[in-house]
Amino acid sequence: TSEASWVPEAEADEGDRDAINLLRNQKVSIVYAAHGSNYLMVHFTGVSSISDSDLNALTKLKDQVIWLNVTDHTLSRPQVERLTELSNLRMLYLNNTGITDSTASSLRHLTDLRYLNLIDNSISDLTLNTLDELNNLKRIFLFGTQVTARRVKEFAEKHKGIVIDTGGYKLARIPSDTIIYRKK
Repeated sequence: TSEASWVPEAEADEGDRDAINLLRNQKVSIVYAAHGSNYLMVHFTGVSSISDSDLNALTKLKDQVIWLNVTDHTLSRPQVERLTELSNLRMLYLNNTGITDSTASSLRHLTDLRYLNLIDNSISDLTLNTLDELNNLKRIFLFGTQVTARRVKEFAEKHKGIVIDTGGYKLARIPSDTIIYRKK
């Protein structure tokens, strides 16, 4: 995804410094999305769990956060609902977060979302029904879910140009992939 397609054109105000510092002190990675921009990319990589305090700080940055990665953190329904307060969110990584169809229903509020990673979650075709409302969505990752190939095809036909990655690739083996050593 090119930077131009996911960084909003309108500039954001500077984010709440106390909220940024609190998250950074919790080992949350926060970087600016582009040089001279106040938009933020937030990654919960160094955090063992996501607390209410973390979410309170994050929602104080709701106008600045456009990229969020909470991979491998189990999220409750109320926590996912809090994430939907991030009104400018463009890219969201929810890999292996325990998201279900019921939890994913809140995602319909993220109308600016362009990229959504739902890998390794217990979601089904019902979640794609929720995502039908997100007209800006360009890329969805669904490997390790129960979404059916039939529903993926229907969704792709309705949303022309969207890329839906269901994983499970099988690549042809080529001779240069393997080196065979022979004793002389």
